[in-house]
Parts: sequence; structure tokens; C-alpha cells
Amino acid sequence: MSLVDELARSRIHFFTGKGGVGKSTVVAAAAIALAAQGKRPLIVELGHRATMSAILGAPSIGYEPREVAPGVRSMNLEPEAALREYVASRVKIPGFARFALASEPLRRFFEAAPAVNEVVTLAKLDRLEREQRGGRPKHDPILVDLDATGHALMFFELPRVFSGIARSGPLAALLDSFSALLRDERRAKLHVVTLPMELPVNETLELCEHLRPRGELSVGKVVVNRTPPAPPGDTEHPDPAERRLRERFSSRRERAAREIARLERAGLDLVLLPEVPATHDVQTRLEVLAASMEGAR
Repeated sequence: MSLVDELARSRIHFFTGKGGVGKSTVVAAAAIALAAQGKRPLIVELGHRATMSAILGAPSIGYEPREVAPGVRSMNLEPEAALREYVASRVKIPGFARFALASEPLRRFFEAAPAVNEVVTLAKLDRLEREQRGGRPKHDPILVDLDATGHALMFFELPRVFSGIARSGPLAALLDSFSALLRDERRAKLHVVTLPMELPVNETLELCEHLRPRGELSVGKVVVNRTPPAPPGDTEHPDPAERRLRERFSSRRERAAREIARLERAGLDLVLLPEVPATHDVQTRLEVLAASMEGAR
């Protein structure tokens, strides 16, 4: 099953990976590929990241979803806006959320309280996943550009951490709802983006090994980004400079093949994306990746 087919099967997809592996670019390309198939993808990036605007060449992306490419919408899940919306949803007093966040003591309380940003992020994602338009999901699917693997694990641990504290009330209901979402493969999956290099592969294997026995969140695809191309012919070229170039290509390809083999031995479902030449402009690179996702194993 291709990555695009996999993404079309569930409602919300979380993407993580070691920093620098091209995760946000993969998310953007996936959204473009989904839109080309008639889907209505929404990209959600966390407030402090704010990279999608540069990747897609779109104007500044705010809290309200907006179109950033044909058929693709994106939003920045900025914590203060999410907190204001969450407070307003819990306290049915007009203007209370704005008043509460304008109060310096209350603002300091929210800033000091543990995991406030994470809780309001959960609440917003839960609401986005449930939104309907004309009896159909408004966003189909939702692609969440998470932080690197360590922070992503902390995010998914939140329901477990709070389970012994919040036993009743709105927070308990939210955590229960989000836990149910994560356990349902028809609704949520996690995808890991990596490079065919030792350190990113080590981190990917550790993450998947950590998640497997828990059974709370299904790991879908492991996306191996920037897979080197095949060497340009044999290495016995008469020109020494050309021969060295071909040898370097061959060496990179061999190292990448070893790392990919490690992922395969772990039983992970891989998607191999090509290394797109740096001479391509951003739009062309996204289109090449999007096309690759429709058929890449």
C-alpha cells in the first residue's frame, strides 16, 4: 500500500522524526498528493514550528485554516489561541476567555501550570477530527506535523501521565476521548520520517520499539526520505574524477542500503522517497515527492 493510500484510510495522521530529516517537507508533499486525489487535507503545525509557510511558499499561516496550495489547507496551532478557545468552550460566559487571558495573574497561572499547552493542543486536535460539513468530515485527512521524536513521545504520554490525576470532569473526558482516538487505527496513525543514515535510523528503531508493546498508537509507515539514486554505471570509468564521483555514489548507496535493511529486519512498513536534486525549485521538489508517494513501497 502506498503512503497516499495509507493516509486516505484514517482520519488523523501524526508525523515525527529526528530533527533535520525533512519531516515537514514530507508532510507538505503528502498533502499535495492527497489533494490531487480529491481529498481535503488539513496540515496542522504546532505554534512554535511555523515552517509550512516557507515550504509551501504561502503567506503567513495563522490559527484559522486557510488554503496554501490547490486543495490543501493549513493552520498553525498557536497555544494562546488554542487556550482561549478551550476556555471559551468550558466557560459559557461571553468574553470570559478574552478577559481571563488579559489578566496578568491568570496568564502567569496558565504559563506556570503543567502541560497547559499540550492539553489545549489535544483539545483542538480532538475538535478538528470531529468537525463535519454536510455530514462528512470537514478535514479529510488531518496531517499533524509534530516535534522531533522525544517531544512527540512526551505528547502521546500525556493521557497516561494525567490518568491518575484527572479521574473526572472535563479534563478526564478530553483525555479519554484522545486516548480512544489514538487506539483506533481507522482514526489515527503515527508515521516516522527518517533518513537512510545510522543516527536517524537508530532513533527510529528506538521509537518504534518503545511504542510497539504499548498498543495505544499504531505505527503506520516509516518514510525513508532522501534515498540516494543508483550509482551512475560502473566505477571503471577512464576519467579519474568521474571514477571517484561514481565511487562516492556507490558508497552512499551501499550505506543507505544497510540502514534500510536494518529497518526491514525490524518488520517496519517502509516508504522509500528519492533524493530530489537541490537544483530543483521548492515547488518542483514537492511535486516530485508527491508523485513518488503514490507508488513508493
